[in-house]
Amino acid sequence: MPRKKKDELEPIEDGDNAKYLSTALLVMEKGRTRCDLTNYDETLERIRWYFELMVERDQKPTVTGLAQSLGTNHKLLWEVRNNLPSGLGARKNMYGHKESFAPPEVRELINQAYNIMHNLWEDYMMNGKINPASGIFLGKNFYGMKDEVEHTVAVKENPLDAFSAEDIASRYLSDKSSFEGDT
Repeated sequence: MPRKKKDELEPIEDGDNAKYLSTALLVMEKGRTRCDLTNYDETLERIRWYFELMVERDQKPTVTGLAQSLGTNHKLLWEVRNNLPSGLGARKNMYGHKESFAPPEVRELINQAYNIMHNLWEDYMMNGKINPASGIFLGKNFYGMKDEVEHTVAVKENPLDAFSAEDIASRYLSDKSSFEGDT
């Protein structure tokens, strides 16, 4: 097989769409039984199931795929990971608990799953395994990356700041008297 150029995308081969779609359908079906994100063992089992499916299918895991396998979406997964309160009221009732949305040990599991995918994303980026534009999008949207432009404002000292009003006045007055004496 001839080598592809560095910026060239992998061609879609026969069966690729069926492979990705059949995996998405399996993930959707698993997620129809919502995982109790307050239950450590259930959450761990579901995360393992998802990653093992990706290994079995030789596919890259995604944040959205993981979320769907848990029976939720990527926004809720982000909230759980970061212990954010937005939209929490309805979800507390949905899972039948009142204190916090997800216990720390479940948040840690989800953080570990994110870290696995973040690590893979870096490896894919460093080794040319995903399109750079797609990689940048994923990094910004799922792994907290951002473009930063730093502007340094250098304030130059105003030479007039070194003199008091009296110093300036006396300087001009002394200059004026030297002009008056010349006449």
